[in-house]
Amino acid sequence: MSRRGLTLVEICLAFFLLTLAITTMVGLFISGLRLNAQSQGYLQATELARCQLEAIRDLREFPGPGRFDGRIPTPTERDFPPSPYPGLGQHKLVVSIEDSGKLKLVTVEAVWQDRQVRLQTLVYPVAPAP
Repeated sequence: MSRRGLTLVEICLAFFLLTLAITTMVGLFISGLRLNAQSQGYLQATELARCQLEAIRDLREFPGPGRFDGRIPTPTERDFPPSPYPGLGQHKLVVSIEDSGKLKLVTVEAVWQDRQVRLQTLVYPVAPAP
C-alpha cells in the first residue's frame, strides 16, 4: 500500500527554508530603507550647499575673508554670509572665504549628524555697479 503525503520532517524543512528566505528579504528591505534615507541626507546637503555657494557668488559687494559656522546660532559681526542664515533642519552650513590673490576661495560645508558635504569654488569678485 502506497501512502502519498508529506512527512513531518519535510514540512519542518520547508517551513525552515521559508522562514530563512523571509528573514533575508526583510533584512534587505531594511538595509535599502537605511541607504535611501542616507542618500536623501546627502542630496539635501549638497543642494543646500550649492544654493548657498551660488548666493555668495552672485553678491555685488563681495565680503572679505571670513567664516560663518551655522552650528553656532549667532551671526558674525560682519553679517557674513548674507541673511537669511543658512541651514535647513538638521543640516547646518559652515561657510568660509579666503583670499587667493585676485580670486576668492569659497568653501561651503553642509554638516549633519556625523556626516558632511564640502563644496569649493574660486570666484572672481565683480566690482559693484555704479
